[in-house]
Amino acid sequence: KAEKKIADAKSKLNKCSRDAKSKENKLKELELEVSSELAKELESLRAQLPKCEEAIAAAQGLVEGAREKLRECQEVKEKLAAELSSQQELIRQCSAEIENFVKEQRAAEKVISGPG
Repeated sequence: KAEKKIADAKSKLNKCSRDAKSKENKLKELELEVSSELAKELESLRAQLPKCEEAIAAAQGLVEGAREKLRECQEVKEKLAAELSSQQELIRQCSAEIENFVKEQRAAEKVISGPG
């Protein structure tokens, strides 16, 4: 009986050993498969990188162009504000001159019409 138990134990041990080897081989296959898939994905991402870099560079160019336009617009705005201020000063001067002219004209009319 002891020999049978030893034989059964050896048989079970051999089966476990075969199962372990089989599982180890399957694990290696899966590792290779995953590694291969990851390598393909990495290669795909690397292939996309130049296009992404081009898109980033183009976007940066657009941003810089927009900044330049903004600076130009700011300069135009400042020039227009200065011009507006200058025009408003001219309007004030003209209004003052008109007021003085009207006063002088009324005074002259009073002198011409005489008393009463």
